[in-house]
Amino acid sequence: MPWLRARNSLARDLAMRIPDGPIFVDPLPSQVTGVDFLGLAAVNERLVALSFPGISNVTRYLRAYSAMSWMTWRFAEYLKQEAERKSMSERDIGRRFRRFREKVELLFTLGNPDHNQVAGQTRRDHLPERGRFPLEFSAFGNFKISWLDAAVYGPSLGSENGLGFLERAPGASYRPTLLGEELARGLDAVLQKSPYYNALIDVEANTGSNELVSDLGERWAVRESSAREREVYRKGLFPENAGVEGGSLRANRVAMIRLVLRAVKLHGGRATIDEVRQAIARGLTASGKGLELADCAKTQGMWSVLQLRQLQRLAHESLLRWLEGTLLNPPSTLKGRTPAALAELAAQQTAAYFDAETSDPLQLVLDRLKTPKSTPDFYIAGLSRPRLDPFRALDDLQGLADVENHTPQLPGMALYCLALCAKQAEFLTTSENRAPWLGIGGRSRLSLRSLTELFSVYRSESLSEFMRFLIESCVVGQHFAITGAKLEADKNKYRFISTDEGLRLLIRPNQITRLNVTGDRLQNAMELMADCALLSTTETSGTFALP
Repeated sequence: MPWLRARNSLARDLAMRIPDGPIFVDPLPSQVTGVDFLGLAAVNERLVALSFPGISNVTRYLRAYSAMSWMTWRFAEYLKQEAERKSMSERDIGRRFRRFREKVELLFTLGNPDHNQVAGQTRRDHLPERGRFPLEFSAFGNFKISWLDAAVYGPSLGSENGLGFLERAPGASYRPTLLGEELARGLDAVLQKSPYYNALIDVEANTGSNELVSDLGERWAVRESSAREREVYRKGLFPENAGVEGGSLRANRVAMIRLVLRAVKLHGGRATIDEVRQAIARGLTASGKGLELADCAKTQGMWSVLQLRQLQRLAHESLLRWLEGTLLNPPSTLKGRTPAALAELAAQQTAAYFDAETSDPLQLVLDRLKTPKSTPDFYIAGLSRPRLDPFRALDDLQGLADVENHTPQLPGMALYCLALCAKQAEFLTTSENRAPWLGIGGRSRLSLRSLTELFSVYRSESLSEFMRFLIESCVVGQHFAITGAKLEADKNKYRFISTDEGLRLLIRPNQITRLNVTGDRLQNAMELMADCALLSTTETSGTFALP
């Protein structure tokens, strides 16, 4: 492999050895499954989890926390009463808890039919038009999803890494913490006004009616909450005395919320999600107003690196999308389906993008990304020179979504974005609050620090040689390495395979890699902040204001 020079240890680490002789493997299933085909999302997700611990991209409604806290509190009260009469085994506790949990979850879900982010919403399709019906998951189709599942609200409700409303209890059940009981009582004051209240709290009864669903739906609507619920929820989301940032996950979340509130204030008390996202990453607004970082500098540094990593991941995955699109619709200039032939085409298209020659050095691209003398920070330079702005580059790259017309532009735009990331990451190494996050993921996950090393090693090499490395090692080899490490029986996660004729695509046209970034939880965080009156919503979607 001539492009792997002996002095390039990084290239050797990233390269994937392709078998040089025949091997026999089991046939792959025809259906391609899986996500994160280059294994880069894990780094982004880790940074997101450290920025907004305790919430996720699906935890949207304060009322869901109230309803689940209420359910566990009522069950705990039931257990206290039962304990006075007889002892109960853990198995029996678990059975009764599951039965009551399904009842409450179904009533809450069915009572909020107009919200797509409500867990198990499709169960409403099985709601009878009249009469009574069992409040059990099995009666509403083959859906087992629960509000307490790990993929929904479970971790966020918990006391370990969540907001501290629930804790584990015997029989695989849950009980409320003191804070969770406060939240539950806030909702209980609302529910007690229902004529169906006694039927609702009856753990032994698990049948319902449309009248019951409708009445409760008006009382625990997900978009509403009582003043008491908002007050208690704020204690969990934004607790006082959380400690110094970096000292705990709770302290990280508090620091991040402080930054959000300060960013909104800097925008005159009213800002969009994107304005907040960018202001925190840059450390100032588009108009140049500086963000107060005294007690949040480490958290701001982490967020700044996360946003740059979003662009880096998207650039790498856009090369995967280019490879898929090229194999789906091979242009006449493609001389074969081998990784080398594909890399040659990528180099030609990249050179055309930069109005250069494939023999020109990589330094040519880097030289086009020079910041003004006033600042070496691309986040700040990008405010006056949009072509240097990482956020503008991300938007432009996502805009190349037309497979037929935009595919030839992807290699050049991807290289531009990667060069931008490398130069900004090089600058960030000078910041004590940003530098520690650049190495997350290491070489195997193509960290930002690894990216700066790559550009340093290859800066004097030709565009052709560097694009060959990106395609053969960072796309083809990376995909084979990542997918081979997480194989599952009866599942095919390979997007393409190597054959005697070159690469053979396994996906259908509608399965081509999408140019999406990792959800950074900011929108849900601001929605929850609005739910508990730390912010307020406005008449404009996606815009929030100080209360």
